Amino acid sequence: MNPQRQVLMYSLIAFSVFMISGFVSQEIAFAQLLEKQGMQLTVTANDGGSTISVSGATSKVTPVAIKVTAPNGNFIAAQQISPDMQGKFMTNFNVGGGSQWKFDGKYMITAQHGENTLYKISLPVEIIGGKTLATNVSEDFLENIVFGGGGINEDVGLTINVDAPLGSKTITVTGKTLRTNTDVTIKVTEPVFRNVIHTAQVTPDAGGNFMTTINIGGNQWKQNGFYTITAQQGINQVYRDSAQVEIANGAVIPEFGAIAALILAVAIISIIVVSAKSRLSIIPRY
Repeated sequence: MNPQRQVLMYSLIAFSVFMISGFVSQEIAFAQLLEKQGMQLTVTANDGGSTISVSGATSKVTPVAIKVTAPNGNFIAAQQISPDMQGKFMTNFNVGGGSQWKFDGKYMITAQHGENTLYKISLPVEIIGGKTLATNVSEDFLENIVFGGGGINEDVGLTINVDAPLGSKTITVTGKTLRTNTDVTIKVTEPVFRNVIHTAQVTPDAGGNFMTTINIGGNQWKQNGFYTITAQQGINQVYRDSAQVEIANGAVIPEFGAIAALILAVAIISIIVVSAKSRLSIIPRY
């Protein structure tokens, strides 16, 4: 084999392996975070500043809703932030520039990720004369959840996980609850008018585990956006959890993930091997 061609072939193989290892490392880091349940939030601001910084981490992969409430109780700003592969998120709010920031007092920054109490945190920032006071507050509900011993953390009565394969027409919901003698009600609400488009009753097994499959399709799934899946037992918020799945054109939105990267890398290596065996010229000879 031409030495130049051989060097190029090994370089491309090394690059492909590097790509695979990078994506796999991200997946491992994210899997470690998923061993926990809940959310953490930090709010900071400088004395006399005009920016409120919001950062945190969550064990869920769906977007986090962040809103600001003025001292008079009115909602004045809202954002929806998608966590990165490690579950971290961050955003800023600019103070001033409108009548909604005119009140002196404490503004509440609320981050919410579903209905479970572990995924809702509110922290205050005081604003005087349109400027922030020095602020550095945080709350941490991101804690380990133990499934061994026949139960889960007493602060979390029910939790769910949603498996929505990219581009698929089905959503699988699995969960665990401390209440084994009560059915779990699962419902899906669409993103525009928040109408309930799907309901199901699931009976947990002796260990509190439950599962159901939701089929995507029909007029009720025609809206593009984030559909909310909620599981609940009774009215206690500890026994309520929810997750969101983004749907477009009647299917789960595809994205470029670790599996896609692996397929790409394998394809690159295959082309290199076939080219070498076929003695195709990769570098022109002079």
